[in-house]
Amino acid sequence: MSDVDNIASGIVSIVRGAISLAGTAVLLGCMIYNPITQSVLAGMKFDLEFRQDEVKAIQKANFRLLCDQYKDASFIARWTKTAYLDLHWCDDYLDQM
Repeated sequence: MSDVDNIASGIVSIVRGAISLAGTAVLLGCMIYNPITQSVLAGMKFDLEFRQDEVKAIQKANFRLLCDQYKDASFIARWTKTAYLDLHWCDDYLDQM
């Protein structure tokens, strides 16, 4: 192969790479901006935020009942007893008790 053939082969490889990169970017953009994909992601986000808001409302309504023992427990008991592991959210409400 001559030098001209090597240069032409290199240019063809660069053009093919650029075309494939552009095609990949277009397909990825179509996938991201697809209305179905966006609606699914928005629904997942709404569901997560809705659940967090509901959990906070339930915690706020019931912290006096649930956090009483947590308040009296020692630091080591809070981190080692399984009964207190799910009550770590009580730390936010200890000053209100």
